[in-house]
Amino acid sequence: MLTPELYDLIADLKQSRQSIDSKIDEASDSLRKTTELISEIEQTLNSRAQNLSVLKDELERYSALSDIEEEKASAIVQQIELAANKGKIKER
Repeated sequence: MLTPELYDLIADLKQSRQSIDSKIDEASDSLRKTTELISEIEQTLNSRAQNLSVLKDELERYSALSDIEEEKASAIVQQIELAANKGKIKER
C-alpha cells in the first residue's frame, strides 16, 4: 500500500523528469540554432573573402595599368622636353 508521501515522491520524480526532458529539448534546440547560425556566418565570411579576393585582383590590375600609363606619360614628357630644348637651340 502506497502512502501519501510515496505518491508525493513519485509525483515529484515525474515532474523532475519532465523538467529535465524539457531542458534537454531546449538545449538541443539551442545547439541546432547555433549550428545554423554558425553555418550562415561561415557562408557570409566565405562570400566576403571571395569578394575581397576579386577586389584585390582588380586593384593589382589597375595598379599595373597605372604604372604603364605613368611610364607612357613620362616618355611623352621627355619627348616634349627634348623638342622644346631643340627649339631653344635653333632660336639661338
